Amino acid sequence: MRENARQILEIINNSDEHLTAEQVYLRLKENNSKAVLATVYNNLASLYQKGLIRKVAVAGFPDRYDKMEVRHDHLVCCLLYTSDAA
Repeated sequence: MRENARQILEIINNSDEHLTAEQVYLRLKENNSKAVLATVYNNLASLYQKGLIRKVAVAGFPDRYDKMEVRHDHLVCCLLYTSDAA
């Protein structure tokens, strides 16, 4: 595993929140990384494809990433209201 991927995986595994790619990028920058945002997106995709992280995708919002070791569910409720006005 390359250094950028290792650092990204470490950031996600040490986080208690679902991070966006931009949040991961900003945390990398705090560690003086020279990585660009495209590198973060590419590594997140690779880590997800390898089953090392989870992706939380909700329509209309940025994808978020989470560690694999803890299972917890999310529920999104979408109610359709109709008006039967006569």
